[in-house]
Amino acid sequence: MLTGYRAWLWLVLLCAALYLPGLASLPAMDRDESRFMQASRQMAQTGDTVRIRFLDEARNKKPAGIHWMQAASVKLLSTPESTALWPYRLPSVLGATAAVLFAFALGLLFLDRRGAFLAASLLASSFVLVVEAHTAKTDAALLGSIVAAQYALARIYLDGRDGRVSGWRIAVLFWVALAVGILIKGPVPVAVVFLTLLALLATDRQARFWRGLRPPVGLALLLLIAAPWYLAIILADDTFVREAGGRDFLGKLISAQEQHGAPPGAYALILIVAFAPASLFVWQALRWSWTWRREAAVRFCLCWILPFWLVLELTPTKLPHYILPTFPALALLIAMAVQAAEAGEFRWLRHWATRTLYAAGLLLIGGFAVVAFLLPIATGNGVVWAGLIPVLAVAAVSAYTVPRLWRGELRPALLASAFAAPLVFAPVLSAVAPAVNQLWMSREIGRKVAALGLPAGTRLFAVGYTEPSLVFYLGSGLRLTSPAAPGAGLLQRDWLAVIRDDGVRKFRETMARRGVAVRAAGTVSGLNYSRGRRTTVTLFRPAPADGE
Repeated sequence: MLTGYRAWLWLVLLCAALYLPGLASLPAMDRDESRFMQASRQMAQTGDTVRIRFLDEARNKKPAGIHWMQAASVKLLSTPESTALWPYRLPSVLGATAAVLFAFALGLLFLDRRGAFLAASLLASSFVLVVEAHTAKTDAALLGSIVAAQYALARIYLDGRDGRVSGWRIAVLFWVALAVGILIKGPVPVAVVFLTLLALLATDRQARFWRGLRPPVGLALLLLIAAPWYLAIILADDTFVREAGGRDFLGKLISAQEQHGAPPGAYALILIVAFAPASLFVWQALRWSWTWRREAAVRFCLCWILPFWLVLELTPTKLPHYILPTFPALALLIAMAVQAAEAGEFRWLRHWATRTLYAAGLLLIGGFAVVAFLLPIATGNGVVWAGLIPVLAVAAVSAYTVPRLWRGELRPALLASAFAAPLVFAPVLSAVAPAVNQLWMSREIGRKVAALGLPAGTRLFAVGYTEPSLVFYLGSGLRLTSPAAPGAGLLQRDWLAVIRDDGVRKFRETMARRGVAVRAAGTVSGLNYSRGRRTTVTLFRPAPADGE
């Protein structure tokens, strides 16, 4: 089944089954995704590929690479005026798929074909990667560039240990992948790759493989690809370095930003959910890998994971997707440990405690499936029958995998979990989650506004409820102020204002003082989960003049 191109095809199909369902139907999920999409939309509208803007403000957070990808996708497959989300998310799907395929190629350097396939499958089905593939942000695309660079580095490292110098193509792949990563997320890929490189140099106590990187030519190639945009943005906006490098990047290293702080060690707990379903084998695999740390393959993966993980644990700002760049190496270590267990070299993976732990993990996943089924009912949206599929899938997979785990048949159990993951994720992301209308206030406001059939040229305003997702659904013309504000165009006949409940009274009073009659055109209520509060907004329009 895994000979020739078949393994690659199976992995592509697995990625498609995991990442495509829900891509179009799942509403904008968080503030960052909406900011990325709106900034990419404005890039596509204006043709300005240097400066990144959210409405009238400079968005000096991340480089332009992901915005180029999203804007190109939108121009090719949709229009900037459309509120379709899937073109903005497509680069994340392609980045996640590239990461899985490069992880398979990397596994072929260290393992047999079956082991490499297992590692790539575990990476593909990991919870956080599935979520990031559905999100129009940087992390899935970034992972693709990091795994490509690490594949090239592994080739160069293994060749150097054997006294060979890798060919030019591998060195070019390394530097091009690193340059692409720098254009997507600045110093993050540099940190992952060069911490791995420095750890390898320190633990091997020799630098024979260094020549394979061809640093002089490689650095020149990297600068040729990445430097022009950085120079252009610095010339266009002299605040970029201070805001992106100082406030955004260094700020996260110094203090917890946006209430995303946690103590050192938090990622060990986050990993249980973030890397599910494979996470329950991570600790056993790390135990085995430490015993075999002198082996080249194991050493490479440990040098990939440990230095970067340590930096993340010491960084005050912590988010689940920050550890995503370590997932390919963790998946490879699990596959190596499974292979060792099958050869009788690591019996602890067959221990009853390990099997019990994995069975408990399946129960937790089953609990997630049950909650997903009950959520639309509990929120008054009725039964979403597609939500039964994850419940039945978990039950069937548990019936298949638990007996095999108990007999020590680890590989088929893990592969079954990975290839059954689409039966859990697809219904939840494509049918269940989108049906919970109370979670998606901005989408519901957008639908309500569209149903009003506003005349062309109607000006839109928002007060109080100013989520970035509302900007995406209502368009680049939305103004986050009152229509009564100075210079807002109060005398214009066609306008609509979205006013949060705590500002309705003041809005009515202000408009009355200005002599402007208004009328409510509808209300939307729901949970603003970004702020953790129930919210109601009212849509206001000018009252028709007498005789109209």
